[in-house]
Amino acid sequence: MDLSRVDLNLLVVLDTIFETENLTHAASRLGVSQPTLSSSLNKLRLLLGDELFVRSRGAMRPTERALQFREPLREILDAVRFEIFARAPFDPAEEPGTFTISTTDFGELEALPDIITFLAQEAPGVTVRTILCESSELPKAMDAGEIDLAYGYFADLNEATFHQQVILEHDAACLVRRDHPRIGQTLTLDDYRDAAHVAASPGNRIGDIISDSLREQGIERRISLAMSHSVYMPFIVSKTELVATLPRPAAEQAAMLYPVNMFETPFPSPKLQLRQVWHRRFDKSPRLKWFRRLVAQLAREAARY
Repeated sequence: MDLSRVDLNLLVVLDTIFETENLTHAASRLGVSQPTLSSSLNKLRLLLGDELFVRSRGAMRPTERALQFREPLREILDAVRFEIFARAPFDPAEEPGTFTISTTDFGELEALPDIITFLAQEAPGVTVRTILCESSELPKAMDAGEIDLAYGYFADLNEATFHQQVILEHDAACLVRRDHPRIGQTLTLDDYRDAAHVAASPGNRIGDIISDSLREQGIERRISLAMSHSVYMPFIVSKTELVATLPRPAAEQAAMLYPVNMFETPFPSPKLQLRQVWHRRFDKSPRLKWFRRLVAQLAREAARY
């Protein structure tokens, strides 16, 4: 094929339809009319000798032949974006923009204050946006570039399409109200078993890691309150007789803010790994490389104090 006769912008059209599976949305993202986009799709169909996309259940689904192009197409466009035309190094003071993070509630608590403080001084034009994304939706959102970074306890994001970095590893700790009527200066395993607990609802990554560890050790706890957001547990503990089992950094902060005591877990604690995870498509993006280095550096500096 003579590439001089091929409009390489058609590759961008093809990639956008892959991502949106909707011609109207693809046209909007590219800033063109739908008839213009449809014309480009027809050119691609003639050029490649295949329908490429067919309408099914309200979406434009790729054909088997189109799926063969998906990964090579991404590699080509990512090389153009991040290696050929990328400006280096990235200067956050000169290039304001938004970084979108999917994080756990404790990830927000542990990371955001230091990140925002740094950006306010060094890159005030940069905005950080955090979202809580369902486990089933996160890979697709990261693949589409809608989420730049996942930060928190993401042991389940272990597919080959993701890169990940363990930033910190720590254990869990327990929180109890200071004037608890039955638990004084120590927390024994019998105390733990007899107590009523507040825990994360199933599907909360931190809660699942702790629950799985207890199950493996044959330890049962009586859960009186299951919460979707773990970050509110210390406040609940301070007002009730419930016991909470949380990542140590969160427990240490809570012990400084609320009238609660922190105890070592009366059982071998699971190892909790604080990670940042990103899609391999964006591994070479200068702006995201800068942001990942910043997140890791600030988290490790905070852990030293």
